[in-house]
Amino acid sequence: MPYGIYEKINVNRTMRHIKLIEEICEKKGLECSKADMYKLATVTFDDTTPPVIGAWVDYVKDYLRGESEIKYPRIIRSSVLKLEASFKKVDLYYSFCRTMGYTPDMDWIANMKSYLSDEIDYRLTNNLE
Repeated sequence: MPYGIYEKINVNRTMRHIKLIEEICEKKGLECSKADMYKLATVTFDDTTPPVIGAWVDYVKDYLRGESEIKYPRIIRSSVLKLEASFKKVDLYYSFCRTMGYTPDMDWIANMKSYLSDEIDYRLTNNLE
């Protein structure tokens, strides 16, 4: 069948995430339905940054434990790289909340993204690490 407007999807990322979820369930003695596992595995976030992956793992654990709210991610300001990772964690917070049925704090997200982008810009402009 010609693909035309369709594009094959690479499922490697999703499979990596499912494997992590299965490991979390096994280690923590938690249960996860296949539907929830798929939703958790397909939350949109940058999974190339270790602190962001760590935040996602924490959110997965909280969700599987039945937490009623998702906590704000830990913001680290010690360097530009950590500020950038923190910005990505704010994106993860939003995406996780929306995908998994939590209500994201949109005011906090807007304020934090503005603060982080201003701080990154200031440090880069002034050659500060």
